[in-house]
Amino acid sequence: FEPATVLPTPTAPPMPLRPAPRIPTIDLTGLNRLGELRGAGRTQAATRFRADARNEAVVLRALRWLKSQQRADGAWDAPRPAMTGLALMTYLAHNDTPASPEFGDTVRRAMEWLLANQLADGRFQGRDEHDYSQPIAAYALCEAFTMTRIPDVRQAAERAIDVILRGQHPGGGWDYNCRQSDRNDLSYSGWCVQ
Repeated sequence: FEPATVLPTPTAPPMPLRPAPRIPTIDLTGLNRLGELRGAGRTQAATRFRADARNEAVVLRALRWLKSQQRADGAWDAPRPAMTGLALMTYLAHNDTPASPEFGDTVRRAMEWLLANQLADGRFQGRDEHDYSQPIAAYALCEAFTMTRIPDVRQAAERAIDVILRGQHPGGGWDYNCRQSDRNDLSYSGWCVQ
């Protein structure tokens, strides 16, 4: 056996920050509505999972309250990327997209906020101390793209996921802020796996 040669790890230059973007307008052309359950499909799903009008009324009350808490810029309170991602996922889980009658504008504004507040390196402005915002916002963007097929959302999701992939340790886990270290944080890793 000859000892293996250890090559130095190349370091990439830091990614420049984008100038403060204007909030983009999401093009709804070609919106994939297959993800929305409406009419008979929603009724069948409700029957299958034993949901009734009372369940839907509770969900709608919660979604309406959440809508009332959305800021004028499309985000929810701090840390904005994480809270906006979590709120967006609640609407997506209800099968709401930007084309939905009652919550479409809420969904669209949340998606636009995430797109407008993503930095050139894939991270988000306004993130929290340990950057749980990164995997949460990435998760929300992936779900949003799956339901809408909007190309700008896909690109933002890919940039956000790239940060997570670069932050994964050789052993498979993650540390806060997607930083390389010997520390694996279970809850942070869980969000990254999602």
